[in-house]
Amino acid sequence: MAINNFSDNEDDFMSEINITPMVDVMLVLMLIFLVTAPVLTNSINVDLPKTNNSPAQDSKLPKMKKIFINNKGDIYFDENLQKNYKTLFSNVLKEYHDNIEIRIFADRNTPYHIIAKILGFLQKENITNIGLITEIE
Repeated sequence: MAINNFSDNEDDFMSEINITPMVDVMLVLMLIFLVTAPVLTNSINVDLPKTNNSPAQDSKLPKMKKIFINNKGDIYFDENLQKNYKTLFSNVLKEYHDNIEIRIFADRNTPYHIIAKILGFLQKENITNIGLITEIE
């Protein structure tokens, strides 16, 4: 909808910029971003167990990597699916061996033996900076 400048001459054109459509488009783009951003941050569905402890402080180590384990036992290293826990350590963790922190996000219904195997392999590789991530109640 243009603003009428009350001109009698039809050849005159409006020299002002109408920014209303641009603002509408920007608001729609902002809403799309706000809705999709939380979905993109954690694309792996893991139902974390709940605890009463406060969250740990962020690490000062230069390399922090995440291991996700869903309730089916699928293992993801930084959101990349691994065939099994042996390939995780033989192919992926060797390049990050020195000065690394591992954070394990395991679903509350994950069989304990899978978590125990991963912790055992981490110990065998002398990786001692390990965190088990939970939700706070």
